[in-house]
Amino acid sequence: MRLVQALLRQAARDFAVGTRSPVARAASPGRNLWGSRVKAWLTERDIAAVQAHLLAIEKLMLRSRRGPGRTLVAASWVLAPLGHEPAAKSRAGRNAGPNHV
Repeated sequence: MRLVQALLRQAARDFAVGTRSPVARAASPGRNLWGSRVKAWLTERDIAAVQAHLLAIEKLMLRSRRGPGRTLVAASWVLAPLGHEPAAKSRAGRNAGPNHV
């Protein structure tokens, strides 16, 4: 838990630095500054697909190198099972939709 808390604090610092960067682009296309949160009811197959996408992002970023035309970026994520929400707090079984910054 402490490692994830440290990772999230670093993500907040990275985002703050990014907002002040002269190369920051917060609108598509070419967006390189993005904060988001989404909740969804996923099947095991859906979760496996999410994991595969996250691993592909990690692999892409880990093989990157410094060079002309490249921008240093950071990406952080948390995937956490939330269990079953009480009916009063849920939105009739729908996901909450994306929350983007």
